[in-house]
Amino acid sequence: MAKKSKPAKIDFAMREKLLADIQKYTLFHDTFMNVVLSDIKACQHVLRVITGNTDLEIVEVEVQYSLKSTSTRNAILDVLAKDVNGCYYNIELQNSDTIDHARRVRLYQSLFGASFTPRGADFSDVPQLVSIYLSKTDFWKKGRTVYKVKSILEDTEVTYDDGCKTIFVNAAVNDGSDIAKLMKYFVTADPNDDSQGELSKRVKYLKLDEGGQNEMCEIAKKYYTDGHKNGADEARFEIFSALVSKNGLPIEQALEMALVPSEDHARFVEMYNEAQQQ
Repeated sequence: MAKKSKPAKIDFAMREKLLADIQKYTLFHDTFMNVVLSDIKACQHVLRVITGNTDLEIVEVEVQYSLKSTSTRNAILDVLAKDVNGCYYNIELQNSDTIDHARRVRLYQSLFGASFTPRGADFSDVPQLVSIYLSKTDFWKKGRTVYKVKSILEDTEVTYDDGCKTIFVNAAVNDGSDIAKLMKYFVTADPNDDSQGELSKRVKYLKLDEGGQNEMCEIAKKYYTDGHKNGADEARFEIFSALVSKNGLPIEQALEMALVPSEDHARFVEMYNEAQQQ
């Protein structure tokens, strides 16, 4: 007679820890924001508030959308949404003040244009894109909640329209606007705060509803697992890079000495080459 398989044990301690961590997540946490805004209605609410277009209708949303090029630097978009008229919206979180924000936006917009324009298409078919850049701090340091980039021909008021709009929004400056209220909510992601419509509903579901909690626990578990792997990767990559660039060791020897698994050799070499080009 076949033995009955034992039911899998539930790690209640781990689940309790994950649930406690989930309650602390804000919308400036990359993973949590991606999960929240993968919901079309929640994403639509955010875009309506930031653009001021209360009739905006979003029909598609993808998170962690990869823009790849065979010969240039790649990019991963936090959130990419499309409205009923075919205009795209890219929402990006930025928690660092040390990078070149303007050139980052330029790179992402150029990669998007190349990726979403069919071969042989007319230039007028390059899709419209609104880039929305969210940050905790006011890195432009002009005391405003919102900065909209406007391009005009020099010494004129003629608008230079290349199909891209860029909006920088921060949570550091409260100008009393609806956008500032939205950013205040991003900082707390309080599941008991119902002020943000569909966005609040989505956060409440993920933090308080059993189904949402189960969904977030699985994602958080993967986040921790990947985090440990990424930490080991970073340590090995630093050792590998130093052995090549500072000690002058051949790449293959440096990979072996840094204990890089053979299946990761090509990826580490690619990462090293990209780092040298920056």
